[in-house]
Amino acid sequence: MRRRGRACRRRVWRRGREREHGGLPVDPTLRRHGCWGPTEARGQKRAQGRVWRGLPPHGPWQRHEREHADEQRWLHRRRWQHGERRRGHRGRRLNRGVLLTVAYDGSLFSGFARQANARTIAGELQGAIRELDPRASVIKGASRTDKGVHARAQKVSFASALDISPRGWALGLRPHLPREIAIVSAARVDASFDPRRHARHKRYRYVLLRSLVPDPFWERRAWRIPWRLEETLMHREAAALVGKHDFAAFRAAADERAETVRTLTALRLSRLSDDARCIAIDVAGDHFLYNMVRIIVGSLVDVARGKLEQGACARALVGGSRGDLGMTAPAAGLCLEEVTLDDEGEDVWPSADALATL
Repeated sequence: MRRRGRACRRRVWRRGREREHGGLPVDPTLRRHGCWGPTEARGQKRAQGRVWRGLPPHGPWQRHEREHADEQRWLHRRRWQHGERRRGHRGRRLNRGVLLTVAYDGSLFSGFARQANARTIAGELQGAIRELDPRASVIKGASRTDKGVHARAQKVSFASALDISPRGWALGLRPHLPREIAIVSAARVDASFDPRRHARHKRYRYVLLRSLVPDPFWERRAWRIPWRLEETLMHREAAALVGKHDFAAFRAAADERAETVRTLTALRLSRLSDDARCIAIDVAGDHFLYNMVRIIVGSLVDVARGKLEQGACARALVGGSRGDLGMTAPAAGLCLEEVTLDDEGEDVWPSADALATL
């Protein structure tokens, strides 16, 4: 009986290997050298657990190897069919939703949304949550505050596979967060809960500090105004913005949303009781455009100090031109004060009764 040539033996071995791998191509190194290749190639295959001791892998003496490979492929297919890889380790589902109320000082952060090479609020929160549950989903926020903007009641939600109480989440995340971020409360919600879709009302507050000299206590909390302001003109301009209007002119160039109609339910100016130098501008509405509040405040200040003509805000609502408005106010004086949701969750901790006893 004539012995097969070397090339023929390679083809036979390769077909056997491809049958064992379910029709997938064999590694190029193994295909090129086979099981009769150079010493270094055989050593590499041996380190990878692929050496067959010089025998074709499809012979009867390799039956246990084929059975093991078939079993692994069957298990892999079954995991994908039943969705275990999507659920996480050991097939646990992310079916427990958590809603957090978060307060933070945004001076040292590059905004709320996660960024690749910057420190953000969402990045710090995600890192703290993953310390407790490495399989937790990506967090969702009710408002994407800009760099330097603060918040007292930001709403954040995520899904987890762990059965942890709201009190456990609120207290357990504390050691893993910086001092500039605090968990105000926690509640149970549905796993697919998105605070932005459930937000019905938001309220921002912008603080103006009327002073000729800097005040270190208001340095990161207010915009210092060294000019004289006619507050009567500010009230008149603010009244024209209340209601349902097209605020296309009151947004930054980066905002390219087609729908720009928004409803402002309130726009009030008041003096702070603890510091008469400060003017608080409260802006409340259903939704806001990018930099909308800061553009409103900057326009009110420019009208009050004589840089813009009276009625500039009303003209911008009609014409839709950003050029009719004033500057964009700095971010340091803005704070997200309140977010009202149509579903505040269950088992809220701390509860209102617990806070009343303090």
